[in-house]
Amino acid sequence: MPWLGLHPPESDAPLGTPPEVAAEWFFRRLVGDAAWERMGEEARRDRRADGPALLADLTGIPPGCAVRSGRHHRPDVIGHGGAASFAHHVETARWLAATYPGPACR
Repeated sequence: MPWLGLHPPESDAPLGTPPEVAAEWFFRRLVGDAAWERMGEEARRDRRADGPALLADLTGIPPGCAVRSGRHHRPDVIGHGGAASFAHHVETARWLAATYPGPACR
């Protein structure tokens, strides 16, 4: 939810790059380089293959419409991880908790 202005610019996904490059970048950014390096080549190929879907997710949500209320029938949980969580993820989770269900987007 970069439009909230809570994340540092260096956390922006490389949207102009090939999907497989963006997928590897995203994985390394969120899980870490060490986790990427521990994975076998088949697992890395699988993560890179997620690139088109990842980019569709990252570019398919209109600014301000991250919450789609009334579209499902299950409880919602908003969490932000622990001490190792990125500060902008914690702040985004707090924003969601304070504003949910927010405006319904379709």
